[in-house]
Amino acid sequence: MQKGNIVQNLNSRYLQAANAKRSTSLSPEVQVFVEGHEDIAFWRTTLQQYEHTANIRFRITQPSNTGKISVLDLQDQAGKFLILCVDSDFDFLLNGKTPTSHLVLTHPYIFHTYAYSIENYQCYAQSLHQVCVQATLNDDVRLDFVAVLEQYSAIVYDVLSWVIYFQSTGKPYHFSLSDCNSIIGFPSTPDVEQQCKEALSNLKSRVDKKVAELRTRFPNEANEVKTLQAEMQALGYIPASTYLFMQGHTLKNNVVLMMLKEVFLRLVRAKSASLQEGTTTEEGNQRVQEYRNQRKTKTVEGVLDMNTDFRQCFLYQKIQHDIEEYIKQFR
Repeated sequence: MQKGNIVQNLNSRYLQAANAKRSTSLSPEVQVFVEGHEDIAFWRTTLQQYEHTANIRFRITQPSNTGKISVLDLQDQAGKFLILCVDSDFDFLLNGKTPTSHLVLTHPYIFHTYAYSIENYQCYAQSLHQVCVQATLNDDVRLDFVAVLEQYSAIVYDVLSWVIYFQSTGKPYHFSLSDCNSIIGFPSTPDVEQQCKEALSNLKSRVDKKVAELRTRFPNEANEVKTLQAEMQALGYIPASTYLFMQGHTLKNNVVLMMLKEVFLRLVRAKSASLQEGTTTEEGNQRVQEYRNQRKTKTVEGVLDMNTDFRQCFLYQKIQHDIEEYIKQFR
């Protein structure tokens, strides 16, 4: 469907909703466009709490052509009854230095994640203990996810800063996001029993080598990167929080899930073993089967995908503030 047809159909629905509101007690409908199917649940979680407050209904979907560009193509039609919700990527940290960043940060009807993407919220460090418990029904989680992700963030802080710097200057080819992602993931299963010390040490060696190489190749830009870091610090980009601003898929698949899967296996094995202690083989097997039934088909990946325990994240609270300002129009 062509862009003009999409907008024409949408405008028709808005007029119908407005007429219905005038003639009945139905709440007006706000159309919300998001990038893809996986974004619908996140923005539903974010927006639904305001439906009663503002006496409106949000209808969340994606354009026929998915992706951020397709959503932003509707910028001229966005308004009170049509809002656009996108991943920030680096737009928040770029602070208006690029046309897309300027658009996302200044358009009154475009809302963004502040964190790089919704996956970064799913991987919110303070929520990962609970993710493990939900997936395993075992609270003996010994990995300190908060401490590990803070250490991880401090290690990748400088190398990611170079990526953002080259994005801001329009020269991403010097050191691209994909180049960075190939360095900052865990290459193998982290040693969760040792708080990922070896994995973090190996990561630091790779990152330090790359940062040293970049400083040698681009000596004049090194101070510019430091200046940019100082600017981004005011936005929350600090060594302890870098994981919230890196590419979400890399964080989720190549860091967090690698830890979670290993913790999951250890917790399930430990729980199953404890249920068999001091019992006959038959009774022990029955207990383990009951435990499996209670967990049903839960996987740690599935629980992480459904994780909404990120409302205390300082970046998420920025989204809430933006939505609260927007819904004042309906009061």
